[in-house]
Amino acid sequence: MSLDIWLASRNAEVEFGELKFGETTLKTVREILRRVPLKADDTVFELGCGRGRAAFLIHFLTGARVVGVDLVGSFITTGRRLARWTGCESHVQFVYE
Repeated sequence: MSLDIWLASRNAEVEFGELKFGETTLKTVREILRRVPLKADDTVFELGCGRGRAAFLIHFLTGARVVGVDLVGSFITTGRRLARWTGCESHVQFVYE
């Protein structure tokens, strides 16, 4: 699976009450990974993960395990579906509690 599906959604924004949230860009994820080099045996917790775009990018680029946490249940449902679809369920997980 290529990163194309995630790159295509780079401008996605969602409104939640009065607040507006957007997904982290690939450029920003790469800059974070430059500053905090991750290895395949690392685990990352992404708070406010949305549908998981950054979580998947982090996993695809580093091999690290990523746990995404969000308060919006539909985002978690979408992230879990994408994890199954991409075969990443054991490496990219989503939590809503």
